[in-house]
Amino acid sequence: MARPLDLIIWFTVVIFSEESSQNQESAYIGDNVTLDCLSAISGGKFKWHKLSPKVENLNSTGSTYTIQSATPSDSGTYKCETDKSALPHISHSGTTVTLTVQERTARLEVITRHTGGWIFEGDQISMTCHVDGDPVGWTYELHMSWGVTPYMSQMERTFTFNSVTLSQGGNYTCRARKGDLYSNFSKPVPIRVSALAVTLTASPKSPMKESDSLQLVCTWRGNGRSSSNLTYSFLRNNMTVKKSSSSSVFSIKEIEKSHTGNYTCAVESPGGGKAYSDDIEIEVQALTVTLTVAPGGSVMEGDFLILNCTLWVNGSSSSKLNFSFWRDCMSVKNDSDFPVFSIQEINKSHSGNYTCAVELPGGDRTYSNTVNVQIQAPQVTGIPGGAGLCLLLLIIPLLLLLCAYHRIRGLLRALWRRRRSLRKCHMPPET
Repeated sequence: MARPLDLIIWFTVVIFSEESSQNQESAYIGDNVTLDCLSAISGGKFKWHKLSPKVENLNSTGSTYTIQSATPSDSGTYKCETDKSALPHISHSGTTVTLTVQERTARLEVITRHTGGWIFEGDQISMTCHVDGDPVGWTYELHMSWGVTPYMSQMERTFTFNSVTLSQGGNYTCRARKGDLYSNFSKPVPIRVSALAVTLTASPKSPMKESDSLQLVCTWRGNGRSSSNLTYSFLRNNMTVKKSSSSSVFSIKEIEKSHTGNYTCAVESPGGGKAYSDDIEIEVQALTVTLTVAPGGSVMEGDFLILNCTLWVNGSSSSKLNFSFWRDCMSVKNDSDFPVFSIQEINKSHSGNYTCAVELPGGDRTYSNTVNVQIQAPQVTGIPGGAGLCLLLLIIPLLLLLCAYHRIRGLLRALWRRRRSLRKCHMPPET
């Protein structure tokens, strides 16, 4: 077999002019077939005949007969004869060869990185068209759903889809052609493209408090299919924070203010297809603990003191927490679910710097502002001690004299009234 510089395939059939059995040879349509008659007699002319269907004196007098781009009509039995012109009485009738020109069959092979044969939207897949005889210089055609017009046509036998789409799903066949010559179509190969519908869920839902636990779950549905060969990625503000081929869950044990942002997840198939979920906004609210004291202002010994510890999360209070109160860094009330600390009769020993702490469900503590409480003793207002005592000594006798005066005056008035009434009784009547 020889290959000229233009890469045309030559198929050589050798016919011996000696008596021998009939040869059977085959070729594919489009092949260039050369019949070569090898004679034991050197020199002379050659005659070529086709016996079935019968064609006398084929257009060749040399030792070879060539069929360009063989077709099924070139099938048949061929014979060569030699004639020694210098020895006219010597001639040999050669043996025959039967040539069968076959149709080229095609086979379409799908190549994907999926072990289970699944194809997902966005995957890279390849389809190779295998044609009998591996023809060179032929054009390969890829047809979709038995379309008359090729879906793709190229000189290479491998067709590549860098990012397959749902619309490219269907039944594919292939064939090869050269001019007006065609191979047979391959058997149809179904390509089923599954969508990667990705969903991201968060628990608990936003807004969240600092030190809460966050769990993000990435799920997908691929036309009812499932696969264990997927890779999951979690992104915050378009930056990857986790990538795993074994887990579709991203957890943060104690969330912080810095974890605020837009979260999304992506599912990537082994074939390279990748789909993203919708964004979920996670808002982490800062914790503010406030300590208030009542009564405000000056606090006197014997007053009733109330300290109230409040946890605020962006304007809303929170419950189900543990509260503790501290005076000068010493605990005065610990691990209570009641946010109030009270002292019924306060004294000077209760003076100091007060703070409260809130213990979150995760175990972290958040402390309040510091409130300074100073207890004051009650004071008597009035004149200073020495002057007051002197004044008191002066007032008391005056009060006693005043009382005696009013009493004596009362007695004198009573005597005067009595004397007057007696005088009226002893006076003679007027005439």
